Amino acid sequence: MCIMVAEGFLAEVSLDEEKGCLRGLIVNAPRMVPFVAETVPALKQAMLAAIAGLQNEAARAGRPALEPTPDVSADEFEQMKKSELLGDRPHPPGVLPYQPLPAAYDNLLRDLFAAHETFTTVPDAGRRGAAMACAAVREFLSARWESMELASPFAEIDNGLSDVEEGKRPEIFFRQTGGRARPRSTASRKNRDFAAALLEVSYRVQSERSPGRDAVLMKAAQRVARSVKKWRSTSTRAKVTTRTVLGWRTEVEGREPADRRWYDDIVRYLSDLPPAERDRELELRLREGRPGSPLAEVPPDEKVEGPAA
Repeated sequence: MCIMVAEGFLAEVSLDEEKGCLRGLIVNAPRMVPFVAETVPALKQAMLAAIAGLQNEAARAGRPALEPTPDVSADEFEQMKKSELLGDRPHPPGVLPYQPLPAAYDNLLRDLFAAHETFTTVPDAGRRGAAMACAAVREFLSARWESMELASPFAEIDNGLSDVEEGKRPEIFFRQTGGRARPRSTASRKNRDFAAALLEVSYRVQSERSPGRDAVLMKAAQRVARSVKKWRSTSTRAKVTTRTVLGWRTEVEGREPADRRWYDDIVRYLSDLPPAERDRELELRLREGRPGSPLAEVPPDEKVEGPAA
């Protein structure tokens, strides 16, 4: 894979041996744009044509001429990574700096080397080094503008390691074998905060359409509770009622601002979408739950059916 530059725009170029052609992908425009040709000179012309197409789209929509997406500072990049919202939405093309594959791979190896050094030298049974390795994979995917749902297993392991440091028993590492409840894990707390955010947005939407705030809130809470019980991340033994989700919303809104930022970001993100897109996203999230969350463990005394023959 190599890089091609035209008018300040950056494209990754690869050889499609099966089709016998060159393929390019503009990566620092508001959206990724593919183009194809059979020779390098023709590919350069195809890239210029793709850029012209983007500019024409902007002109027809009455927008200013497009400029190549600028990089952001390291501090801004770290801040963006901390504000994970829904699936791959926190890392949209045109916002985070894009790394070509060789550079991203070099950075991944460097970070994994540092993780290995920590893993083998810090006397904590390897927890800190393992967390660093998880972070390295997540940053690699982010720099490549891949869907961050692919990083969900590493995020769950990372959160679980943090929980262990705090004396908790996260679901990803410990099975629930007795009646004693686990201390609240990061994963379960994020699921509750996510449900509370969906309740808040649903309530706001319905309040705009119907009178009677208390009745609207109860109706929204009933809907969210029914949805949460069907999420793949919800245990079959979990008791989720209207009162439960109302309590989650009350609890998260009573926290200090720094401790509820993820909840606030989700509410703001969904609320700022155009109404039609907001309603579609809300329906999707009510149906599927928090993106990237794992399938809940089946309790050991419940029958598990094998795969269909």
